[in-house]
Amino acid sequence: MGEIKMQKAVKASDLNLLDDFGNPEYQEWVEGVNKLLKGKPFDKAMLTNTYEGITLKPIYTQDDVKDLTTKNQLPGNDDYVRHNNPNGFVGTSWEIAQEQTAYSPVKVNRMLLKELKLGVTKVRVRLDRQSKIGKNPNKLAHNYYYRGTSVANKVDMDSLMKDINLSAVAVDLDSGIMAPAYLALLNSQLNDDSVKLTGNVAFDPMLELEEPAKLAYSLPHLYDLMRGMIKWNTKHNPEMRVISINTKVYSNSGASSIQELGYAFAKAVEYIREMLARELNIDDILKSIQFNLFIGSDFFMEVAKFRAARYVWSNIARAFGASEDNRRMYIHASSSEYNKTMYDPFVNILRTATEGFSAILGSVDSLHLGFFDELHRRPDEFSRRIARNQQIILNEEANLGRLIDPAGGSWYVEKLTSEIADNVWELFQEVESKGGMTTCLKSGLVQAEIEKVAAKRRKNLNTRKDVIIGTNMFANLTEEPLENRDNDIRRQVQARILEIEDIKSERAEGLLETIKSSVLDPKCSCTIDKLTELWNMGATITEISKLLFPTEDVMEIPAFNKHRAVEHFEKLRSEVEKMETRPEVFFANMGPIPQHKPRADFSRGFFEVGGFDIHFTDGFECQNCVVKAYKEKLSSVVVICSTDDTYPELVPAITAKVRELNPNVIVVVAGYPKEHIESFKKAGVDEFIHIKANTYEILKSIVEKVGGAE
Repeated sequence: MGEIKMQKAVKASDLNLLDDFGNPEYQEWVEGVNKLLKGKPFDKAMLTNTYEGITLKPIYTQDDVKDLTTKNQLPGNDDYVRHNNPNGFVGTSWEIAQEQTAYSPVKVNRMLLKELKLGVTKVRVRLDRQSKIGKNPNKLAHNYYYRGTSVANKVDMDSLMKDINLSAVAVDLDSGIMAPAYLALLNSQLNDDSVKLTGNVAFDPMLELEEPAKLAYSLPHLYDLMRGMIKWNTKHNPEMRVISINTKVYSNSGASSIQELGYAFAKAVEYIREMLARELNIDDILKSIQFNLFIGSDFFMEVAKFRAARYVWSNIARAFGASEDNRRMYIHASSSEYNKTMYDPFVNILRTATEGFSAILGSVDSLHLGFFDELHRRPDEFSRRIARNQQIILNEEANLGRLIDPAGGSWYVEKLTSEIADNVWELFQEVESKGGMTTCLKSGLVQAEIEKVAAKRRKNLNTRKDVIIGTNMFANLTEEPLENRDNDIRRQVQARILEIEDIKSERAEGLLETIKSSVLDPKCSCTIDKLTELWNMGATITEISKLLFPTEDVMEIPAFNKHRAVEHFEKLRSEVEKMETRPEVFFANMGPIPQHKPRADFSRGFFEVGGFDIHFTDGFECQNCVVKAYKEKLSSVVVICSTDDTYPELVPAITAKVRELNPNVIVVVAGYPKEHIESFKKAGVDEFIHIKANTYEILKSIVEKVGGAE
């Protein structure tokens, strides 16, 4: 044997990446890709069109970030693309603002005290629908019972905030049209003038119009109330925000990221103009605004969305003459409900985890991640712990709280940020040119434009170009449904009614006379002081509401089509599960395994999406074998799986034979043999399933034929 010589190891310090490795040009890379594509058009194969109208490239270079709208900046400077703070999250992390949703204020308080010790850093409470529209709990309240807390008087707020140190923790209160009243009620918790409230009492008049498409009070009156809230807060709680720009209706209707931001800014600018017309200072107005945005499932699009949002908002604020400090955009982000599912709900944990990740990389200020089971029931301790710990893990274990704009410098993210900013600005200007947000809501323009995007989403979901795991792809037919623990709704509502009646019997003497003699000036900050006095005397939300809104002025707009992405798939599967006998699919898998398996596996997943019973087979050697096996089952659906070159012999013969046994059988061919489609249809084939097929429409058609869905 020859002598084996050891080669001298190369030290890293001896390498020069620029000299030792080539630097291929972009065009060289394209030429290499084209060779692999073997004639398939590069643009069609390698470029991706998004719902935002942005075309994504497969690779980005330094040339892509030249002359961007969102030019390279330092964090905490210029237009705040990279973060509001120079140090990013280092030293001051985002606020963990998990929403608490129990019906009883006493129960919410117990949750808050526990969770504040376990990592939550901000109190966030959503009030129930009755409270938001200014009504005490009544016998009809269960109709509005959905993930909200009932707060009807000062005793309730005392219970809700018991032992919570308001000087140390911010409070976000989602309080609907009654925000002025709940600002006063929250103020009633302060016994020390040195304590200042921080957080947000969310007042978004336009949201109250968008959500039910009907508003019982005039927008000018609501703007007067907003003015009074800002005046009072500027004096008493300068760090408390009272204007909310909430985009949940847009998000839950299927809007693109650009639509979400464009319409949010149009709404915000309308509020600014209304407040300026009421002689408020621009800086006081901007300090009062909190954006409540929602996180979609397109990871990098969401990262770029939040970065672009700060840029556009900074420029809008600059145009109004705001000081530099007040050009910062405060963003509270929540995971969207749009892509969440009833089926396979534990996958929602993975969805919210990636959504939280993208929001943090986008440098949001506070964050709520949805509970995996919230579509089924009120979250329990387990689902709350999972949602809370997702954020804590991202902070403490993934160390995202130690970073300054981790997405910054990525050619892809920087380019995408700039493209989003440009498109958002264009959409915002379009709304402005058409008269502003209220005008566009009245005309239905906003609703129609969002519906166009939603229709594209539905098409891609139906054909499974877009995938929602566990629902339109990889359905789990063996899953056990989550237990619904909300069956005592009526009992809880009745208990609340009795509580309120007991409290009303012990109210301060003279309260009713004081209420009758009270006349509120909505524009005046003294309104909050007067409301605080009435709360302290024992007034209820119904009584306060009548004072705030002495007259009605109904306004209606075309409704938004709010929906979850795959709820139509869920409805179809639910219909199938309710059938006495589910449609059964018999697989006529022909030939050896390599011959039928690819299409058989595809077809199995296709029909599992609809919740059909599957009779899967290992493969048949002859047509008579198929007929013999099918005779024992007489399934309502037969799917023939093999190869295109065997189909001319197999399909007509098998179709004829199974129809002799069951004239009503639905025959499906796996694949799309173009040359034989018409002849196979004449032979009795009903459907062809393949990767471009409309899964939803085909499954729905089959269910209707076998007597299921209407």
